[in-house]
Amino acid sequence: MAGVDFDVAVIVPSYRSDRGHLDACCEAVEVAAQHAPGATFQLLLVDDGCPLGTARDVADARSGWTYLNQENAGLSAARNLGILRAQATYLHFLDDDDSVDPHFYHHLLSAVKKAPDTALCYGNWRYFTGDAERLHRAPAPDVLRTWLISGNCFPVNAVVVSAALVKRLGGFDTGLRAMEDWDVWLRCIRASAIACHVPDAVAEVRIQAHSMSTAQPHMHGWMCVVCERESAHLTEWQGLGADIDRFAAAWGLYALRSDRKREAFLVWWKWGAHRWGWRWWSRAIPVVLRAWVQKNRSPHATLSADGEHRDRELPMQ
Repeated sequence: MAGVDFDVAVIVPSYRSDRGHLDACCEAVEVAAQHAPGATFQLLLVDDGCPLGTARDVADARSGWTYLNQENAGLSAARNLGILRAQATYLHFLDDDDSVDPHFYHHLLSAVKKAPDTALCYGNWRYFTGDAERLHRAPAPDVLRTWLISGNCFPVNAVVVSAALVKRLGGFDTGLRAMEDWDVWLRCIRASAIACHVPDAVAEVRIQAHSMSTAQPHMHGWMCVVCERESAHLTEWQGLGADIDRFAAAWGLYALRSDRKREAFLVWWKWGAHRWGWRWWSRAIPVVLRAWVQKNRSPHATLSADGEHRDRELPMQ
């Protein structure tokens, strides 16, 4: 492939980053790269127009990082700038306070070396804050094709993905203010991406009081936007073996737990009524009751900022 000089381009967007967390993120990437002998890495630190200069300071203080900057345009735009400048076979995205296990790249790159047609290679992950952490396991590829439409199955830093595929699909959607990574994975799978799960590769996601992962009504609102988009591609998903009843139930739960509940619920209800007619009632009422009974539970694996684990709840009808 023309313009490919590295095995992996690591893209770390930064905006008002905590200096200690950003340093720790870059350090973890460097250590993991050192544990992947023979592999080459392009390390890109993208400053999303932060006036504090933290990203530039970190890039200047560390060896091997390329500093990129743009006017403040949001996380997706910052990642897209990294994609544009990437000259690698695979892309890996990390948020500026996240991390990876020292052998993360070794395990994933060993897997794709054995199966070079792999376009989406992912591991497991831990959410952590302070001393609290717990391992979460991603689904196997055959399950991924049936579950992914119902919810994001892994955080962005648990995945290395084909650069050629992501560029062909247009990168991250700057119109999404959350769940933009889920949108990319969905488009990859619909584009027939071959996926591979490597359980020994472990990513680490830091949970803080201001983390997007703790703002669940906001996240659920954007999940409804993604669900509405994917509802236009259900024929493709059925061909992949996706459970559309499960998708309908998941979308309803997100709507009823979102920060735009009335609007999201009406969109979901009209979609279901159009698809199933009077039979929609038998599908919708259990979802409404479940959302009411379990209103304090999240359909995602997460860890609250005080370290309390919230159980993973995969949406079912």
